[in-house]
Amino acid sequence: MKEKEVEIDWEGKKAKVLLRKLSYGDRNECLRKATKINPMTQSGELDPYTFNENRLLKAVKSGPWGAVLTLETVKQFEPEVGDYLVSEIDKLNELDAEIIKKSSDPSAPSA
Repeated sequence: MKEKEVEIDWEGKKAKVLLRKLSYGDRNECLRKATKINPMTQSGELDPYTFNENRLLKAVKSGPWGAVLTLETVKQFEPEVGDYLVSEIDKLNELDAEIIKKSSDPSAPSA
């Protein structure tokens, strides 16, 4: 699994955070946990805050807060730290441009 180390400001000091790429199942689990179904309309609504919190819990392998990242700790992040880590998770989970090109080109040989 692909990993990436990033640096954040934590309690006035620079600290390292290790992120991992989410699997397809991990991402879908985060989506399921963040989706609320309205039984009257039979429609779903994604809560982006819950989605991001769950992605942080799944993708962060280690950091300066101790052994295990908890939802309580995530909710206490400085906004800049949370936003930065979410943006780094997004970058880590982007599809490779070459893979996208091949999948949209019917003449390209399959991998």
